[in-house]
Amino acid sequence: MIRLRSFCISRVAACVLTSQAILSAQGTCVPVGSPDRYGDVNFHGQYGYVFDYWSDAAEHNGTHRFQLGVKNEGKTPLTINWLTADFFRRGIAPSAEALSECREDRNPLNVKRGIIKYGPLTQYDGPDARFYQSQPTTASAQTHATDFSVVWKAILDSDKPYLVSFKAQATLTAERGIEYAFSNFEDPIEIEWTQVLTQPVLLAAQQINQPSTVRNGRLILGRGQALRFSFSGTGIRSQAAPLSVYIPSGPLLYRDVFTGLTFAEVRR
Repeated sequence: MIRLRSFCISRVAACVLTSQAILSAQGTCVPVGSPDRYGDVNFHGQYGYVFDYWSDAAEHNGTHRFQLGVKNEGKTPLTINWLTADFFRRGIAPSAEALSECREDRNPLNVKRGIIKYGPLTQYDGPDARFYQSQPTTASAQTHATDFSVVWKAILDSDKPYLVSFKAQATLTAERGIEYAFSNFEDPIEIEWTQVLTQPVLLAAQQINQPSTVRNGRLILGRGQALRFSFSGTGIRSQAAPLSVYIPSGPLLYRDVFTGLTFAEVRR
């Protein structure tokens, strides 16, 4: 069974404080230490694009943390797609850094390679870069609550900024179901998280209430809007999977890996 409702976030001090807390939560998460950083500085690409890129990893309290980064050293906004790393950022401003979300794995890390595509349409091939990656297994029987924020400022081709700032929470209900809450603080967005918010979840949500909150397999969130829904099923699990953020009916803005709660089979 799924319950869904959407509502607007009130313009009160608590809401403003929440948004500011999200904005201050982003940054480097890998402590200084071994193993070595992979990457290079001042990669010179076509049409004046210049950027640094890296992948850091270190052990922290028995867990391996790892993070990717790109810094735009050129004079125009930079869009990158680090293939096989699930790391996409649109419109990195000149002199700005784009850091991946903090990724963790208790198992020893793998090292993979992926071409960094760049340019307005990520049409140019950049370096074939090494990066740290978790073990292939991405699903777990552990079912801890999920709570994360996504913040990104994309500089579009028009040189206008497009602001992404939302919070996602998933908790277990008393009936052993899952409840999700998404709160959007800035510009309208579409969220695609196909391995967590599966088609059965989205279809049931759309059929029961507020069809306009789901379109083409994505959640639709307007500025200042929140969405809450719950569902039940069998085979509850934590799932690490790519989450993508789009301009509504427009281009991809952001992609990274987050862990959410879902079921192997959702009850309808």
